[in-house]
Amino acid sequence: MQHVTDKTLQLTRAVAYVIKHMRKEVTGLSASKFADSYGIEKSTVLRVERAEVQCKFITLWEIANAYGIKCSELVAEIEKVLGEDFTLIDE
Repeated sequence: MQHVTDKTLQLTRAVAYVIKHMRKEVTGLSASKFADSYGIEKSTVLRVERAEVQCKFITLWEIANAYGIKCSELVAEIEKVLGEDFTLIDE
């Protein structure tokens, strides 16, 4: 079971936004066609883009590869959406 806090929800939503936006901009494919084209489960793509699940790292890596970028580049895009001061851990 996934532990959900306000911060994890914020991160999950940022991941969803970036992945959906990049899918449309980079590939121009529907979520279904994107999933089929790159061998990623359609339900996984849809659930990640709807922020219904916390995206697994391996899934982020697969999606980045499908976009033709490094995973670190995808993470950098997510970090831009979250802002410099975002952290999951409050000190």
